[in-house]
Amino acid sequence: METLPIPAPGLRVSLDALETSRLVSAFLSGRNEQTLRAYRQDLEDFRGFVGVLTLDEAAGLLLG
Repeated sequence: METLPIPAPGLRVSLDALETSRLVSAFLSGRNEQTLRAYRQDLEDFRGFVGVLTLDEAAGLLLG
């Protein structure tokens, strides 16, 4: 598993779409279907809260 550097507190990190996709895939790997549905709904709720159009955009904001 690849390790990623942890930024200093307060430093805003910008992730590109590929990095976001890799991080989300790694986090979700091995989860059961019920957990995946719950996480998807949480991300949908966050997407609506921040006002972006896609789950990928929401994940990028959340991870950044």
